Amino acid sequence: MKLKKAHIHNFRSIIDTSVDLYPYSIFVGANNAGKSSFFNALRAVYDDYKWSKEDFPKTGATDEEAWAELTFGLSDDEWDNLADKYKDGGRS
Repeated sequence: MKLKKAHIHNFRSIIDTSVDLYPYSIFVGANNAGKSSFFNALRAVYDDYKWSKEDFPKTGATDEEAWAELTFGLSDDEWDNLADKYKDGGRS
């Protein structure tokens, strides 16, 4: 299973962004550009990082929700072994 896309909403300096990911993705930017915020948002999904109220943006938020949505791609074997209840009728 490979992470294909991450959509992050209201986490630190990230108000709303969607990033397509590839087998080899490189994150480059100046200090305080949001690289660590992006990865900490991913870590929060897996409970490796504990989200707190301090992680909500100080300015710029248009609502009070904070979330991250991850899209994964499955190999043919992974798809075939996936329980039917998790299949939505198609592959992404």
